[in-house]
Amino acid sequence: SDMDIQRYSYCCLNNTIAIFCGVLFFQGVQQLVEHYILEGTTLGFQLLVNMSHMLFWQMMMTVTLALCSGIVKGQREDVPRATRELDMKCWAVLFSHVTAFAYINAWGTLQQSDIFRSMTGMEFLVVPLAGLGLSAINCCTALLREYVSLMDDGEKDQSEIAWDEGTA
Repeated sequence: SDMDIQRYSYCCLNNTIAIFCGVLFFQGVQQLVEHYILEGTTLGFQLLVNMSHMLFWQMMMTVTLALCSGIVKGQREDVPRATRELDMKCWAVLFSHVTAFAYINAWGTLQQSDIFRSMTGMEFLVVPLAGLGLSAINCCTALLREYVSLMDDGEKDQSEIAWDEGTA
């Protein structure tokens, strides 16, 4: 009967379901990529494809949340802001998990390369490299969101702020 317990239970279940859906969705797409594109290729090509796959999911998350937020003029203007925010939260949780699994896969591919497996302990260098790579991609997408938000009228409206916060 405690409302706090109900809310936290709901949030826990929501996040658990989102993680499982994210895992299943990413693994399904990754299996297709491996079967049709990566089978029998070099590790360098696999790294290139997996990094591209990672960037694809990052952009899919950004674009999907842009569409859900209503920043595209003429779309979703008739949908109440509370509904748009719920839609954004739903897709943000799912796409953030799919994107995270793509990041793990891409940086794990780098970790398996001969460069990082040649000497004991070198594979741990991937961790700071992944952190720098993630920071650089986040900075680039933040600049992109800022540019898109300001390009129409020079100001951020509520939908653009929600898009920026949801994607971040």
